[in-house]
Amino acid sequence: MVLCLLAVATVPAAPAAAADALVPGVARADATFEHLGVLWWIEGDDDLDSSMALEFRVLGETSWRQGAPAVRAYPTLVVNGSQLGLNYWAASALFLVPGQTYELRMTLADPDGGGAVTTLTETT
Repeated sequence: MVLCLLAVATVPAAPAAAADALVPGVARADATFEHLGVLWWIEGDDDLDSSMALEFRVLGETSWRQGAPAVRAYPTLVVNGSQLGLNYWAASALFLVPGQTYELRMTLADPDGGGAVTTLTETT
């Protein structure tokens, strides 16, 4: 009779590659009569596992409201047959009061590191 033994080794997970960590860049807000859109440029996050949330409130109020779900543009995304080459998160605050000033709080999170929070002020 032949007896086979199998050795199982546990290998620790490798640390995230530097390009996987998100590096926040410039954030901006754009206004229309009733909507505010935000863009937050980023670098890194090659594994595309980051997220962004937008909250907004009328300037001077205490309660935040949730914005529309954020969407991601990433460099290898193909649009009309070509790679987009852009790297940012975008979201909107919709159906607002014209001529009103709002605070826009954006929160970036990445399990590989590099999250951030920033607040912009913009008027519809």
